[in-house]
Amino acid sequence: MRIADSTAYTSFLSNIQKQQEQMLVAQEQVSSGKKVEKPSDDPEAAADIIRITGQQALDDQFTKNLNTASGRLTAADNALNSVQQMIDQIRTLGLQGLD
Repeated sequence: MRIADSTAYTSFLSNIQKQQEQMLVAQEQVSSGKKVEKPSDDPEAAADIIRITGQQALDDQFTKNLNTASGRLTAADNALNSVQQMIDQIRTLGLQGLD
């Protein structure tokens, strides 16, 4: 069975067009630095990106909460140290007054 020249030519052009499309996608990925530009590029990877982005947001919020709590604890510790110093000073002055 012979393949007609027009069929071979059409197939050849189709293959070239597919290769050009793949090359365009590869160039877009390289220029943007992103493998997935839109969810339809790779639905599974897009789902992973969304999940990871959400987890990063949670992690960032957790870090902010930790920093806020640490700052408040430091302020409370400083206040308690000041109170302790005042109590020590009052005790010292009280003992000096007894002499």
